[in-house]
Amino acid sequence: MAAPARHWRFTVDDYEQMGVTGIFHEDDRVELIEGEIYEMSPIGGPHVECINGLNMMFARSAPEGILVSIQNPVRIGDLSMPQPDVVVLRDRRFSGKVPTSDDVLLIVEVSDTTLRYDRDVKMPLYAQAGVPEAWIAEVNREEIIAHRDPVGGEYQEIRTYVKGESLSPVHLPEIIVRVDDVFGGS
Repeated sequence: MAAPARHWRFTVDDYEQMGVTGIFHEDDRVELIEGEIYEMSPIGGPHVECINGLNMMFARSAPEGILVSIQNPVRIGDLSMPQPDVVVLRDRRFSGKVPTSDDVLLIVEVSDTTLRYDRDVKMPLYAQAGVPEAWIAEVNREEIIAHRDPVGGEYQEIRTYVKGESLSPVHLPEIIVRVDDVFGGS
C-alpha cells in the first residue's frame, strides 16, 4: 500500500524566512498562493513591453499620493504573497514591510501564457482579499479584462476592453488607459 504524498502549507512568515535562509533567492520566480509555492512562468518580450507601457502610463498620470509597484509582492492574509506585474498603491511609509491588500487600489496581471491561472486562481484571491479592482492584460488577444466591485469574495463586474476602447481605474478616474497604448498599437 502506497503512503499518501506529503503536502506542506506555508505561511507568509515561513515563506519570507525561506528567503532569509537562502532556500529562495531574489531572482527565483516563485510566489505563495494560499499556502502553496508556485513557480512563475518566464517573462517574454511582449510581456515586458506591456508591463513597461503600463508602468509609464500609471507613473505619468498618477496623482500625488499614489505609488506604482512593478513585479513586487503584496501580502494577502497569512497564506498568500503573490507578485503581480503592476500594483497601484496608496503611497505611504511601509517601514520595510511588504504592502498588504489594504494598500492596493489596482492590480494588473499581464498574461501571455498564464490566462487560466490569472483568471481562475489570482482573480478570486484578489476578490476575497477585497482588492477593489484587478485587471488581466491579455497579450495574445490584446484586451484588458477588468474585474471590479468585490462582494463576498467575487468580483461583481467583469468587463473586457478591446482595441479602440479606454478605461480608468475606479479609484483613479483621472488616469485614462487606452487599450491600443497598452499593447503598443497605433
